[in-house]
Amino acid sequence: MKIKSAAIGAVALLTPGLAQATPLTWTLNNAVFSDGGVATGSFVWDADTQTIGDYEFSVSGGDTDTFPAVSYESASAPVNPSYQEFSDGPNTVRLYLFIRDASATPRDFYLSVANELTDAGGTVGLDFVSAFAAGECYSCAPYRPFKSGTVTAQGITGGVPEPATWALMVMGFGSLGGALRRRRSKDAIVA
Repeated sequence: MKIKSAAIGAVALLTPGLAQATPLTWTLNNAVFSDGGVATGSFVWDADTQTIGDYEFSVSGGDTDTFPAVSYESASAPVNPSYQEFSDGPNTVRLYLFIRDASATPRDFYLSVANELTDAGGTVGLDFVSAFAAGECYSCAPYRPFKSGTVTAQGITGGVPEPATWALMVMGFGSLGGALRRRRSKDAIVA
């Protein structure tokens, strides 16, 4: 009995450490450039590892002579985007996406946000004030910053337990059932 209790206790202590949060898909909303152009799309962000997964953005409208419509997709990107965090005077800049297309004249897409993206999800505004404000450019000349926009993700809800939680619940209910069964059999012998 002591060995069984020790084994259940060890599994209970180790199992929660196996559970990890799932990366969230963040969607760009109401993103409008200073020239009236718009951007739509989404990207996957893993806050635990601070890595960017798949992304897809489309840019259109505004000054189409300088900035014709284009799509930025992780499947066709020449380089992987990277997360960078650095200081710009009083501001902490969180540059989540820096994407360069594969054209002869490199075109860059910056997606920096005002606050940290977490596994809790929510709505976070784009960065409009730092030297690396969200926007688009050709090696940064000419440049068109965003004048509005947010990124939004649905946080992980507690509705469906992770497999590690299921394992703990099954073991707990099994232990309770076994204890009740033994207690009933002892009560039957005494009666």
